[in-house]
Formats: sequence, structure tokens, C-alpha cells
Amino acid sequence: MTKVSGRGTQSDNELIIAADMPIDTSISPIEPLLRSFRKLAEQREDVRLLLAGRRCKDEIFSIQNELDRHGLGGRAQFVPYYDTCTSFPILKSESDVWISRHTPGDVLNEQYLERRLDSDEEDRPKYALFFTSFHPAKQEGNSTLMRRWLDHLKAAGYLVHVVYYMYDQGAVNADMRRSSLYEYDLYREVPVESKLTGANYNGLNVHVDDWCGIEAMNAVSELCARYEYDIAITNYPWMSAVFDRVHAYTRKILLTHDSFVDRNKRMLAQGYPESGWISIDQEGERLACERSDVVVAMQEHEAEGFRKLVDAERVQVIGPIFDQIETPSPEPGEKLRIGYFGSSNWVNEQNLGAYLKHWAEDEELRSKSEILIGGGVCETLKDFVPASLLARVNPTMVGRVPEPGNFFAQCDLIINPERGGTGIKIKSLEALAHGCPILTTAGGSIGLESGSKYHNAEGFEQLAHLTRDFIHNPDLIDSLRSESASIYEAYVQTQRSRMNTLLGEPKKHDTIEPDEPLGDHIAPAADLICDTRPLRVPSYVRDTAAEYHFEEFEKLRHRVDVRGKRILEVGSDFHLASARLFMANGADSVVATNIGDWKSDEPLPDRVDFVVGDASDLDLPDHSFDIIYGIAIIEHVPDFDRLCEAIKRLLKPDGVVYFQGCPMWAGSLGHHVWFSSEQDSDHEETTEADGDRKTTPIQYSFTKNNPIPDWAHLAMSPMELEQLLVTEKGIPESHAEGIVKYVYNLDGSMIGSCSNFFSASQVLSVMRQHFETEIERIWIDSKPNSYFEKALERYTEEDLRTLGMRVWMTHKGVELKSNAPVQGRSQHPKVSIIIPFYGVEDFIEDCIKSVLTQDYENLEIIFVDDQSPDHARTIVEKYMARDNRISLITHDVNQGLGPARNTGVKHASGEYLFFLDSDDYFANSRAISTLVGEARTSGCPVVVGSCDRIMSDGQRLGFDRDFDASHNGHPGEIISGETAYLGASFIPGGQYVPMRAWGTLIDRFMYLDSKLEYPAAEHEDLPHTPFLYYFAEKVLYIPDVVITYRDRSDSISNTGWNSGKIRRQAFIWRCIKENIERFGLQHQLGNTAIKTAEHLVMKLRQNGIRAGAETAVIETLEEILQDAKGELNNVLLFWTLDSLRGVFDFQKYDATLYTRLTRGIPSGKMVEYYRQRIGNPPPALAPIPISNEPDIDPKSPAAPKPAQLIEAHSFNARRAINEQRAAELITQLHRDAPRSLMDFPSMLTEGDFAIYFDAGKRFQFRGSIVDAGCFVGGTTMSLVQGLMQNDLSEDNRDKLNGLIRVYDLFCIDDDYILGHLQKNYPNRDFVGQSSFLGVFKDNLHEYSHMLDIRPGDVMLSGYDDAEDIEILGVDLCKALPVTDYVVRTFFPRLLDDALVIQQDFIHQYHPHIHLSMLLLDDCFELEHEMRWGGSLSYRLKTPISPEMIRARFGDDDGWYQDAARNTSLLRSLVERMFFDENKWVMLQVLGVYLANMGQHDRAREVYQEAKDGFPHFEIPAEVARIVGAEGVKA
Repeated sequence: MTKVSGRGTQSDNELIIAADMPIDTSISPIEPLLRSFRKLAEQREDVRLLLAGRRCKDEIFSIQNELDRHGLGGRAQFVPYYDTCTSFPILKSESDVWISRHTPGDVLNEQYLERRLDSDEEDRPKYALFFTSFHPAKQEGNSTLMRRWLDHLKAAGYLVHVVYYMYDQGAVNADMRRSSLYEYDLYREVPVESKLTGANYNGLNVHVDDWCGIEAMNAVSELCARYEYDIAITNYPWMSAVFDRVHAYTRKILLTHDSFVDRNKRMLAQGYPESGWISIDQEGERLACERSDVVVAMQEHEAEGFRKLVDAERVQVIGPIFDQIETPSPEPGEKLRIGYFGSSNWVNEQNLGAYLKHWAEDEELRSKSEILIGGGVCETLKDFVPASLLARVNPTMVGRVPEPGNFFAQCDLIINPERGGTGIKIKSLEALAHGCPILTTAGGSIGLESGSKYHNAEGFEQLAHLTRDFIHNPDLIDSLRSESASIYEAYVQTQRSRMNTLLGEPKKHDTIEPDEPLGDHIAPAADLICDTRPLRVPSYVRDTAAEYHFEEFEKLRHRVDVRGKRILEVGSDFHLASARLFMANGADSVVATNIGDWKSDEPLPDRVDFVVGDASDLDLPDHSFDIIYGIAIIEHVPDFDRLCEAIKRLLKPDGVVYFQGCPMWAGSLGHHVWFSSEQDSDHEETTEADGDRKTTPIQYSFTKNNPIPDWAHLAMSPMELEQLLVTEKGIPESHAEGIVKYVYNLDGSMIGSCSNFFSASQVLSVMRQHFETEIERIWIDSKPNSYFEKALERYTEEDLRTLGMRVWMTHKGVELKSNAPVQGRSQHPKVSIIIPFYGVEDFIEDCIKSVLTQDYENLEIIFVDDQSPDHARTIVEKYMARDNRISLITHDVNQGLGPARNTGVKHASGEYLFFLDSDDYFANSRAISTLVGEARTSGCPVVVGSCDRIMSDGQRLGFDRDFDASHNGHPGEIISGETAYLGASFIPGGQYVPMRAWGTLIDRFMYLDSKLEYPAAEHEDLPHTPFLYYFAEKVLYIPDVVITYRDRSDSISNTGWNSGKIRRQAFIWRCIKENIERFGLQHQLGNTAIKTAEHLVMKLRQNGIRAGAETAVIETLEEILQDAKGELNNVLLFWTLDSLRGVFDFQKYDATLYTRLTRGIPSGKMVEYYRQRIGNPPPALAPIPISNEPDIDPKSPAAPKPAQLIEAHSFNARRAINEQRAAELITQLHRDAPRSLMDFPSMLTEGDFAIYFDAGKRFQFRGSIVDAGCFVGGTTMSLVQGLMQNDLSEDNRDKLNGLIRVYDLFCIDDDYILGHLQKNYPNRDFVGQSSFLGVFKDNLHEYSHMLDIRPGDVMLSGYDDAEDIEILGVDLCKALPVTDYVVRTFFPRLLDDALVIQQDFIHQYHPHIHLSMLLLDDCFELEHEMRWGGSLSYRLKTPISPEMIRARFGDDDGWYQDAARNTSLLRSLVERMFFDENKWVMLQVLGVYLANMGQHDRAREVYQEAKDGFPHFEIPAEVARIVGAEGVKA
């Protein structure tokens, strides 16, 4: 045998054993491998060892010494490396035996190596890495090509790992990403974090590596450190840099797709206008090819160019292959149906536009053919093709379709107009694969080797001319279809043969499809839950864990965010690999369990506990775990019902369970056995005479020397199996007895064996009794044998073919939801830095300079002038003139630091908030970028930076590190909200996090949701910051110093306290109490009161008080300490009581006064304190110093009133909240609603669907639902689907019957309605019909029991139901009398907090709708305003009585005629809209109303205002007609 590769040639008949192992004898099987090879080499002359090894800093074992000592220098070659193996003699695939670094050391011996060498069967998994910057699930040509390669790799037996570098994430939806998670053995997303070069315009090139960021390289490095890949493929040459991180023994394949050398210039030369083509120079393309072992060209012309750059033998031609799909031909029509199917890219738009131009100029084509267009190009064609041309062609825009065949089946002929280019044309191949007759230019058939004139048109004009042939002779269509099919079949055979040669032929499997596979397949998660951070793997885990530990952990991590979660692991392995992975990747804590103790030499990580025992009997707190995790355990659970009861008790209400395992070891693994006749219970290590270490080998296992046929243990009794092993397998009786004992676990003592023989169906049946379940079965490919047939007598075929399964479980009624950070945020989100200032003239310039020198540019810098009495404002204004990111807000009166921060928040528009005090400054230029990076990486909404402090004498001191040491601080860790609350408040049981307003990055929308504000008093952070941490749920405190705190003796924190300042601490305590109640922290009230009192005493001792303030001290402490009740921490309490004694030095220690202060503290606690202090007197504490300064307080003790701030403050906040709510509604719709809802043939916008779906989902079953104006049922179906996912529906089933009162005329009374019906229901005949009620009933027939249908005029039907209305959807107010009737009839029946949806609100033509809501403006609160939504939704806050309506509307609809009032109301409405699109519509509403009132001049002025103010929107012609004509009556 001769080994040949690009690296060298070995001798004839030489067999190669190869491996890549870490040089670490404590965890690597490198020593057993060398020993085994040495013994094998003594027996055989034809073997050679090639060994790569990653160096380990702690290892002194010398591979070279070992080889020389045993004379193997000529028989073995050692290639050490540091991070990446850059040189290796052969490819992994060229070795005869590859020894994985995960091979157990006790398996490795000379017999094992010899058996591997002599076996013709492939006995190791093959791994393929596929790196792409474009998502493989997109319905575009390049993605289709990727999927073909990926499918072939899977079919050829590779475990496929896909790394997606998220270039095009804006075009990738959650379904695409979710499908990839389950499509491939490993799917990893790498966000683009580097600032990469943009598009290269003007015919210029960029460097080939300009689009490959370091994060992409690091992701590949991490995977290559874990997996020994056989093949690595990268998509496009500009991603080839990742090959530098791939080991040399891995075959590197470059899918070029095209030649990109000078592509800019070539495109310009072919007639395309200037654009941002991806273009590199020849040296860049050469570098990409040189990095690769194989360069794949799409067609021969490209290959010739690549062969000029690298060795010709590297270059192979493999064109795209599409599965042939039989597509039905459409029935003959009156016109020739010409189809074009393409993605949204500029080349497609230009080429199609050019063809359409020639088609439109041909009278015969226009009259006898029609154009159909499908795919993403429909969405952007209008931007590149003149509107006049599109109007003349009038194509049918089919748009995106689930499968291309859906489009092709509508067309007689497919066209592909291409100018040329170098790549093979995916559009042509896709059409050919579907059996379509295709008409294309020569540029569209490159690589097909077709001689047909219909595949070689010289240009677009000739292509249009050839189209006429098919009008003149329709038989040509079938002829061209047949010719196209023959050409494509020949092409496919050639390409498939080449791909088989490169990757291997697909394996042939005899598979049996289960009867009901879909019912148990895992359902898609509600959101993509993808922790996009690289997997963090401790070195100990990397070296000891099996591959399934990583694979299963990644399965979980891609669906559930583990950061900050409490984990219970059931059935932990002895090394605690999974527990260590959880902690390394941000989990809060882990309790690991097993029936046997752990045996790892590595200490347990912090916050990991190990419990020996049955998981069903754990004595742990109820509802204490976010995730319960167990892998390779399903076969080991003796009683599933008991286990499910236990984990149901331990799981939090919104927690998730993930279990994986192989029930009854059915199928290809055969059984579960791990037996050796010499094995003792401890696997003790022995030593040979030559000093080599040796462990007792395992003689029989499911991975080695497996004596049991597949399925035999399920078909035979133990005695029958034992007899089979002895008589047919020749195994000694004692061995057979031990094997059978282990397989069947007859006495329950075999810990590693199966503890049950439950089938997958039996396991799932039990689980489903306790939980909501989603499962993924892992099917077996082995061919059934006679034991399989016999086992069918006891088990189902589906269970016997189930090798393993993954099970997700949640509590009954709880849907598996995303806990991951929101995806798709900007890589550089805006940060709003809020800087209040007052009296800081000497310091503020340092502060400003530190902000402006930040390396993070996307800043909004908001200064708030709290009526500063010095020249600080002038300094701010100077810098504001230089930097447009700075804005300045001014308070009318001085209010204090807290209200100034609140003002800044109201002006902020960033994704994050950051408070900075004006006398402090950033410690370095990286402060903000560090915080943002940590926030995005961790997913925490609050990231707290560390600080140091500078004294007035210039001395710089540490700050947080001292508290870390003394108060359990662990910077760098994610901690829970309540732990952070306790730590920030210095209450025992917490973990130190600094309690301060400044130096912390805060998610603005989370902050607004918290409704926290700073109070107007000193130490305003006390009632604010701990509660912010608690509300955030997860807080990250980092060790990076971001702020230098200026320690000023004259600052508000360090001045002697007067009575007013002291009494304001009572006000602060009242604020704290309010927040304790609001956030549900009543159990912490007592300890918080104790700590607040201690904090006050500490500050008074530091700063002193003024003479005369003593009474204020006593009274304030008395108010705080009266709440010191409940469960109190003794350490905290006793220290505080000691501190109080120092207070009374100025009172000469009045025992009566002391008793008065402490009377709120439980008497039992006071007794404990006195008893302890009798034997252990308290330490002597310094008294509170008293100055002779007069006790004058310029401020009132009461909380100051806020300034008269401009309305824009609150408007900006409301707008931000609305935008967030609107986005959440759309996200919820796409995540939770069935896809069929969005396809419902109604006139609703996406926003309409979202609002009605949310309304149904949040319905409280307090009253009725009225759908007034349902049309064909879009709003009704949205409500129904929302109700189907409403958590309360199950308990209110009796209320569902007739719940929705449906009103509509159901009349076909105009051409608009008729046209909509005919288009969307082509199989129904509406000619001569007067009603579409039948359509509505057909659409909702499945839910008819929920409907009370009331056809006809609503003004005749009315509403006299007993139930009041909880949801009122209105879409029938097309005329003033109807609107007036709805207000008078339905509005008084609204329940408190009822939802009103005005579906026609964002429409121009019905001002009476808007006025009816404006006249009741004080009764409603806006719930949702959607962009282009159509609908607005309101919550009723004040009941509407008939008397109120009469007072405001009068007795008839004359209220519409009050022009002065109504014009003013409508004008105010324009300003209240949040979205520009809606402001534009409201201006038109105002114009229409003025025209209705006969004020045409004013109407035209408003029309012009809308036109000038929003020039990018086109006002409808009907509005222009109304405004320019005589007034139209309402």
C-alpha cells in the first residue's frame, strides 16, 4: 500500500497508524498508545506511527525520549505543536488507523491496533466542519448549494458541524436558525463583532481576509481543539483564513462559488452599473487556494483560472446538484405563462428588468403571454425597474414560496436572462431539476454543455424573440422540457461521480420508517435560544469528558440560556464534566447527584455540591431549580414515576427538564455491558516490571469485543443468552455468566448496567402523565436480524428502532420558552450617558474629556444643569459646540441629584443607560466598550463596573477590592437579583455588588419597566440600586475599573449633617419600604431596616452632625427601627445595636431612650443580645462628632416637587415604551402564532394580526369579546388562536361557547370586496351572490362553537347581552351614524380595564372615528400604536356612562360639526403619534375633515404640509381628490 498526499509519500505496503493527542499523560492515552505500538512494531515490520501532540506546560514526559529509548525513531514520527498543528505527513483520511484522543487508555493494546489494521470496516466516526458566512437554510442559490454538500456529507457518514458566521443574519429568520440546530450534529453561531471592511465600490478590490474577523478564527480554533476533523469546508475564498486554525491532517476544501478576481471591473465591463461587488485581487485568490487542499470550481472555465494560481491537481470541478423533483405542468391557458424565479439581489433585478423591457416592446408577447415572478426578487424589483415599465408588464408577483416547485407548477416556460459572469447559474439548475423547460441566454447555461439554441440566446433581445416560438408552436414546450431533462441528467451523473470521489459515496441504509414519527419529534422552540458566546471548556473537562458531554450540553445551550440558572444534574459522571461545563458557562450553581460517589482528582468548583443517592429521594427545597439535566440516564432509572414526582417538586414553575439516554439499549449498541473476568470493583492500577503503568483491561463492552448480537438481549431470557454465548460464541461459562449478570442486572448491583428494560414508549407514557413533553428520537440504521423479529413479539417496531432519545419537559400548561438574550440587537448599541451637575466648575472638564476620549462612539451624552451656581454650564456649552452627541437640559430650580438623573432618563434614547457624576471621570478610554461587551456576552441587563478613588491630595486608592475581600465579592460572576440585593445592602447571605448609581451599564427598557426613580434626598441610591438589581434578575459585577471616584471633603456625601438632611433619611426609608412592598421583598424588611439604621449611624459617625440636630437623629432612627421585625440576622442586628450605643454619647447614654429606639425589635432577639454582651462586651466605638455650625437646612424636610419639565421628556419615554411593546407584539406573533394565521386571506396588516392575537392570549374571562366588523374572519381567527394559547382557557372551557360575538353585514356590496373574494377564493363563484357569510363560516368552522354570529346591520342588532364587554374590536365604523351608535351602545358596556381596538384608526377617510376617541380621551390609555398598523388599541381607565356620552356628544351626531373644537383635537392627535408614518396619516385625516367641513383652502394647506413634511410617502389619489373637490359629507 502506498500513501500519497500533498505532504509526502510513504513506502509501499506500509500501514499507517496516526493520532493527535495532548501531551499530558494525566489525561491522555498517549502512553498506552506508544506502549501498544512498540509491542506491535516488535511483531510487524509494515506499521508506522505518525503522532501529533499539543504541548502541555505542566508535562515533563518526553515523547522523543520514549521513541529513542525503544528504538522507534525510524518507525514513528512525532509532530508537536502549540495551538494548531500546521504540518503533518498525511491527511487523516489517508491513515489506515486513526486513534482518537478520546479512546480509553485501557482499550489501547497491540491486539486492539492489530484488529483495527486488519479490519476492512470503518470503525471510527468521521467529522466534517463546514464554515459559512451565509446561512444554509435560506431559499437562495448559494444556500441551496451548501445544503447539497451538507446532505452528501451526512449521507456519507460524517458527523457534520456547521459554523455560521452571521454576515446575513438580517435575512435569516428564527425558523431557519432553529431548523439548523436539529439538522446538524453541531450548529454554532458566531456573531460578527469585528469592524469589517464594507463593500468595495468604484471597481476597487479588498484583501481576501478583510471579511473574516478574529471571532470567526477563534470559534474554529475552539472546535479544532475538541474535534479531530477529517474534512473542513469553507464557503467562499474570503473565509479561507479560518483554514489557518485547522489542523494540517484535516483535508481543507474551498468552495469557491465563483472567481472573484477583479470582479468589480468585470461587472462594470459587462454593462452592470457601479455597485458593491465582492472583489479581490489575484494574489488574494491565490492565497485562498494555497490554504486549501482541494479547490472546488463550479465549472471548467473557472477551474482553468484557479489552476494558474496553484498546483493543477488541487483543482476539481464539481457543479451544484439538485434533487430531481417531478413538477406537474399547468393546464393549458389562454396565454403563455412565462416564469422567473430568483432571489433578491441586484444582478437578478437588473437582468430581469432588461428582459421585461424587450418583452414589453413586443406587441405579440404582451398580448399572448404573461409574466409570473417568484422569490425574493419580488420584494425589491420595484426599486430597480421603472414603475412605468412594471405597470406596462403588470406581472403576477407570486413572492416567496415554501418550495420552488410551488412556483414552477404555475408556469409553462421558465426564463433565465443572464449577461454572463463566471459562475454556474443556480437558477437554471434549479428549474432543470424540477423538470421545467428553460429558456436562457448563453450566460445562463454555462457549465451545462448544451447545444440547444434555447439555452444559448446571445442577449436579452434575442431571448425575448425566441420566447415567441413557444407562442407560435406550443408543442415546443414539451420538446424543450424533454431536451432540458436529458441535459440535466447527464450533468448530474458527472457531478455526483466527482463528489463521491472527493467525499465518499453515500452509505446505503435499510431503514424502517416509524408509524408516527412526527408526533414525538421535538417541536421548534418558541424563540431561537442561542447562547452565541463560544463554549467555555475547562482544560480538565476537555481532557476527560466524552464527546457526548459536549454535544448534549450544546443541545441544551442552544435552546435554553444556562447563565445565572440553578441546575440539578441527575446521574452525574464521576468526573462531573457536565457540572463543570455549567459553571464555566455562567450557571449560578449545580447540585450533582449519583448513586455512587464522584472520583475526580480535580476539586469541585465553587457552588457545585455533590449528593450521593437516588435522585427520587433527594432532600432538597421545593421549586429550587431552573434546569434539571440528565444525560445517558434514561436506561438507568428504576422507577420513572417516582423520579418524575421528585423532579416535579424540585423544578421551578418556569423550569425546564432535559433528559437523554438509550431506553433498553435497543438496536445497534445491542446491550449495555462492561465486564472483565479479572475486574475488581475499584479498577485498581498495577505496575509492570518495566515501570509502565497498566490498568486491568475490560474484556467485553458495547464498544469493544461485543459478543452479543443486536437485539438478542430483548428477545431471549438470561439463560438463553448465556447458552448462546457459550455454544455459539465460544465464551467461557464463567465469562458468559458475568456478562449476562451485567446485561440484565439480575441482582441490581451492576451500577453501570441498565436498571430498567422500559421501552421508549413506556418511558414517554410516564413522563407525559407529569409533564408537557417534547422528544427527539435517535433512529437506528442497522438491518433487522432474527432477534429483531422475535423481539417484535414484545416490543413495537418503533421502540426497537429507537436507539436513543432526547426529552424536554416543562410543568403542565407551561410552554418551553426562550430564556436567551434577545437576538438581533445592534453590535454597537447606543449608550446614553447621563451627567447631572451642580457646583462642579473645578472638576467637570476632567469628566467631559474622559467621556469624549472613549473608544466607543455610539454615545448620547446628556448633561442636566440642576441650576448650577458657577460656570460649569459654560464649560459644558463649550464642548457641546464641538460634539453633536452632547445635549444640555436645564432644571427651572435646583432639585438635587436624584431628580436630575430622572430628567436625564426621560431624555435618553439609547439601548443602555449609564449614570456618571460630574466630579468623577472614566478610568480609561475602554470603559464603555468593556461594559457593553460584557453586557452582550453575558446577557445581563445590569453590568456593574469597579472603581478606584482619588483623594483630595492626589493619592489613588483601591475601593471595591477591599469590599470584595471583606463582603464576599466575586467580580466576574453572574449573580441572581436577590443575591445582589442582599450584597448591595450589606445584608448577610448576599454577594457584594457595589451600591451606587454611577459606573453601571443598565438596559434602558428594563429600567423603564422597573418604574424606578431616584428620590429627592441624599443617599438616593439606597431605595433605588438594590431594587434595580433585584428587578434585573441577573447582575454581572466585573473587576475592570471603569470609574475614578473623586473623594471630596465638601461633596454632598461628606458634609456635616443638619436636621433637614437627617430627616430626609426617614423619607429615604419610606421610599425603601414602598419598594420592598412593590417588589415583593417583605421577607427582607426587618434586615433591611436594621442595615439602613446602621448605615445612617455610620454616615453620621463619619461626617458628624450640627448642634441641635440630635433630636432629628433619634426620631429618624426610631422610625426606621420600628420596622425591624421578623427573621433577623443576629450578626447584623448585634453589630447595629453596638453601633447605636455610640449615638447616645451626646445623650449621656439614656437607657430609657435606648429602650424607646429598640422597642420594635423582637424581645427574644434583645434577650439574646444582652446575654451575649454580658460575657462579651461590645467594642468601644467612636461617638458621633457634633459641630458648632448652626442647624440650618435650606431645603424642606418634605420631598421637593419636580420641576416644570418640558412635555418632550415624558413623550420620549412613552415612545420608547411603545416601540418596545410593538416589537414584542410582532415577535410574539411570529414566535407563538401558527404560520397559517399569517397566511389567512384577509385585509389585515401584520400589526392587526399581532394586536388581535395578543388580545386573545391575554383575555381574562371577565366578560365577553365583541368582534364588530369581522369580514372573512381574520380578526376572529387571530382572537381564537390567541385564546388557544391563553393559560386561562383550560380552566374556563365552559365560557368558550359563544364567547366571541361576531358582527358584520357580510354583504358583497362593492367591487373592492368582490375582487378580494374572487382573488383569494378562486374556487368559489361569487357572481350574483350577495353575501360572503358562507366564506366566514368555512374559515372558522373548526371553532364555530366559540362564535355567536350576528349578521346584518349592527344598529339593528345592538348589544343587550347580560355580560359586559372585555374586548371590543371595531372595524365597521365606515359612516358617522355607525360610529355614533357604537359609542352610545357599546362603550357604556365596557368593563374596567377593557381593551378597545380601533382597526380603522390609521386610515385617512373616517375622521369621526378619531374624534369619537378624542372626546373620551381622559377615559382611555393608549395600549399599542403599530407602525403602518391600521389598528390602535386602548385600555379603559375610567368607566363611560350614558350621561357622560350625552354631556360630551349631545343627543345626536351633531358633535361632528363642531369644526373649531374638532380641528384642534385632530391637530393635537398629529403630535401625539409616535411613528412618522402615523403622523403623516393623521395629517391626511385632518385634511379630509377640513374638506368635509367645506374648508378646502385649509384642507389643501394641510395636504401640502403632509406632502412637504413626509416627501418619501405618497399620498393616495383619493385623498387628493377629497381635498381638492367639494366637501364630502361624512
